[in-house]
Amino acid sequence: MSYVIRFPSRDKDFNTYVVGTKVYIIDPFNKPRLGIITADENIVTTDEDSWSKNYIKLIDPNQCTKAIRDEKKRLKKKIKKEYPIIFSKITDSILTSADRLALRMFLRNPASKITAATWCPIFLLLSMSHLLMKFKFINTDNPSSRKMPKGNRIFFESYIGLPDLADKDLVFSNGINISTAFFTLLFKDADAGKTLYARCYYENSKGERGPVSLIYKSIIP
Repeated sequence: MSYVIRFPSRDKDFNTYVVGTKVYIIDPFNKPRLGIITADENIVTTDEDSWSKNYIKLIDPNQCTKAIRDEKKRLKKKIKKEYPIIFSKITDSILTSADRLALRMFLRNPASKITAATWCPIFLLLSMSHLLMKFKFINTDNPSSRKMPKGNRIFFESYIGLPDLADKDLVFSNGINISTAFFTLLFKDADAGKTLYARCYYENSKGERGPVSLIYKSIIP
């Protein structure tokens, strides 16, 4: 199993955790049971000592300075980096609910895979002018919303060439990811009068794609 340490956000609670953690792992019963090696015990002990000395000054208005606050940030960052490494060495079967509570070790939620949409978007030509076309994309699963399917965005690709080409002769390129419902496509002067062929599909963050849309064809103004 994979665990994550949920460190307290407030300084007061963080202090309680750091002090309590040292006491817990150096306990004569817990240390051998959890398999805490001396080197790791020394790290936790040193961290607690440094933190506690700084914390006393941190909560004292007469001693709290920018240097003290900066040291607090440094120690927090150090502890947050070292503790997960140390506690990951503990054999999972040994951990009890009391251990996990004391060390604030929580089961890591498995990442849910965002799949590519199983349907294709459709897109409509809203307007055109010289060397410009504006399209609107519609999520056919939820036509009234401008939102993309969760974790997906549109991959739009095009080809510019002669009119009336067969689909098999189209070599699509110029791919672009689009995350909004509207998209304006601009053309070069040399494209005027040629034919635009375009298609699109949904794509997740891993590059997995859903079904492709119908091919749109239009003379470029």
